[in-house]
Amino acid sequence: MDSTQHFDGKRSGGPAPCAEARALLELYAEAVEQVLLLQQMQFRDVVAGDGSALRFDLLIHDANEKKSNAKYAYLTHLHVHGCATDLNSATQDTDAESAQNTPPADNKTFGSGSA
Repeated sequence: MDSTQHFDGKRSGGPAPCAEARALLELYAEAVEQVLLLQQMQFRDVVAGDGSALRFDLLIHDANEKKSNAKYAYLTHLHVHGCATDLNSATQDTDAESAQNTPPADNKTFGSGSA
């Protein structure tokens, strides 16, 4: 999403969320955008062979924390305020995202051990 685009907060089906929910969702969208911008900058530096591209790791980590906080602030508001009829699908998406971002329990690397 570039700076000229804004999420309108509309969902298919059900009533529109309240103004606070739309504001929280906008903050979440901005946090997601920040993560993507940092990752894009890091990718460009890596492709260009810039050895200092690792400097983005801490920035990306911090941006991901802000994104997570914004997401859960939005979901908490929907749950507490009751202005979401689609909360079950939103939490299912969140659970799937969390599972996707969770490292394997054994922490084994590829190529270790015998084939």
